[in-house]
Amino acid sequence: MAAKRTAFLKWMRRTDPRRLIFVDEAGAHIAMGRSHVWVQRGEEYVEARPMNWGDNLTLIGAVRQEGWLTLRTKWRALNTESFIQ
Repeated sequence: MAAKRTAFLKWMRRTDPRRLIFVDEAGAHIAMGRSHVWVQRGEEYVEARPMNWGDNLTLIGAVRQEGWLTLRTKWRALNTESFIQ
């Protein structure tokens, strides 16, 4: 693993950062709730959520040093075919 890390760092030093593109995917649906919340000691936080969850919404974006390249949303999960389109 150390050799791979060293090779990657060597490659990164030679790479122009303006050529790098970072892609990130996130998802949401209407039944999502908070994973953490602040409450007074001894109290409980209860968040209402809908019974019929509906479809997932996938958000995918690409950014480079100069700024955003694209942002796309798609209902349901993202797969290879829909990513390429």
